[in-house]
Amino acid sequence: MTPLNALMRRQLTAINQQFIHVLALQAWKDEEIMEPIRVFDLIDVHTSMSILDHLARAGQPILLPAQEIAPGHDRVSILRAEQAMEESINALVAASGGLPDHDVELVRAVAAPRPSYQAWLSDRLAEEESVPLAQEPMEPALAAYCAHLLALTEQAMVHAFVQFHAGENAAADRAWSLSGRAMMDMMALVHHLARQGRSPQPRSFPAVKVKAASAPAEEADRALAGLVAAAGLSAAEESSDERLARIIAKAVRTYQAVTTWQEGQAFPPDRFNPKAFASFAASREEALAGY
Repeated sequence: MTPLNALMRRQLTAINQQFIHVLALQAWKDEEIMEPIRVFDLIDVHTSMSILDHLARAGQPILLPAQEIAPGHDRVSILRAEQAMEESINALVAASGGLPDHDVELVRAVAAPRPSYQAWLSDRLAEEESVPLAQEPMEPALAAYCAHLLALTEQAMVHAFVQFHAGENAAADRAWSLSGRAMMDMMALVHHLARQGRSPQPRSFPAVKVKAASAPAEEADRALAGLVAAAGLSAAEESSDERLARIIAKAVRTYQAVTTWQEGQAFPPDRFNPKAFASFAASREEALAGY
């Protein structure tokens, strides 16, 4: 895996963690901590998308190996989790020497805003209580469901870039729609758990398979949607929280429909997604503005 791919992959993990943290803090009405993380998340989205677009446009292989993730569940643990993620990204930036000029520019774009964010994290941690609150471990089936949702978000999103640059706009729109659906289902999950004073603990999510051709890419996305559905069924069955089980079961029905989708049919997530996930080309243009 190239240094640029490795950096992009870790940034996507950082974005997933920031996404969870922002949603949880938003539910807790803790804007003091939430807003700086939200702003930095938008920066990371822009820079990671610019790297991903560059790799896909150049036809370079894109690898998404398994990653560890440990989101926080209160102010202190969230700040510490963000700080740990920053340390891992700094290490990748430091190890990315000897790259072509354009790749160097992309790495610099990732590195440039980080010192101010890291300084804010250090300052906030110095002001907080040193010991985070304890949280009960998440049920294994629910943690697995969260992990597979995150994996589908990433895999389908990467396929949208690959398919777009291959001229497969309809396939890119479907992949983007599926990525968006997984993101929205993760959002519903985080909001529900946050209202109970909890947060997701996926810990790790599996390596995903990025395909260079449209048909294998869609097949891989449908296969992963099937794994999400299976993980969701297990999580819903094992949950003692009836509302949570209903939230998951509703999502599962969409992923089951994706696994049986055929060309010419309406793509299942399109019926439920916000308009932001309707056109990949439009979303890509907005995400890459200024890069």
